[in-house]
Amino acid sequence: MMFARTLTRRLTGRRTRPTVQAPDVWTSLDAVQRADHTGTAVYLAHGPAGPLCQDQGPGRHLLIVGPSGSGRTGLARLVTAQHLAADRRVLLCDLAGDYRPDHQWARTLPGLDYRAGIESIHEALTDTALIMDARGSRVVVIEDLDSVLVHSRYHWQATRDARDPVTDPLPLALVSLLYGPRTGPAVVATGTGRGLPTRAVDQFGTRVLTPGYGAAMWRALVPHLDPAPAPATLGQLYIARYGPHGQDVQRAITPHVSPEAARAIACGHLAPPAREES
Repeated sequence: MMFARTLTRRLTGRRTRPTVQAPDVWTSLDAVQRADHTGTAVYLAHGPAGPLCQDQGPGRHLLIVGPSGSGRTGLARLVTAQHLAADRRVLLCDLAGDYRPDHQWARTLPGLDYRAGIESIHEALTDTALIMDARGSRVVVIEDLDSVLVHSRYHWQATRDARDPVTDPLPLALVSLLYGPRTGPAVVATGTGRGLPTRAVDQFGTRVLTPGYGAAMWRALVPHLDPAPAPATLGQLYIARYGPHGQDVQRAITPHVSPEAARAIACGHLAPPAREES
């Protein structure tokens, strides 16, 4: 392995990023389900002592931060699949859903309200009454929140009526969700963290940092631990959890979940789909 990295560096002038062996997601999910007494635990990654979970009951939010290609979409896919498997209603906002297959696996599943394109996403996220209603979505998943906020601002400027407020209502609606009652929906968002409204990050009790985060991003998301630890390699991440009992930061290994595997998980299967057994 060392020889291969050295040879690649000499030939290309670039360093290769070391990777780690991913845990078996099926074994981890089975262990989490056996140990979960609340019915709201969501498996995120594998830590030194075993599976790491988050309580994603009502009003408990998850932020997945990192650049494109760092594994943030795969983790959001895993979380979404577990919510669907638990028969929770999910509002999935995928800005690039019309031309990128990241979340196409879930479009036809029951219990999912899939929104692609900024017009449809804006309509869904600003309808706070529907989201907060007990019959509405209990989990809101927003893929690439930063881009959603930027596109929403331009969309509002281009389509608002003269009687509408000048300011785009979507950021305020998002803040209302994050600061809402503990009976409200859980929010799962991916992005770089730069597009979040001021102090909204404080409402995310669990923050996952995938490889590629910078020192400034670490200080903003994990302010109690400075300086930042060694950067995570590809396949690893840091999970920071904040709650009434203090703070906890752990380095973990994230499993790779393909769209086929995510669909199998969402349908309640606890074994790999046949396509992946080869």
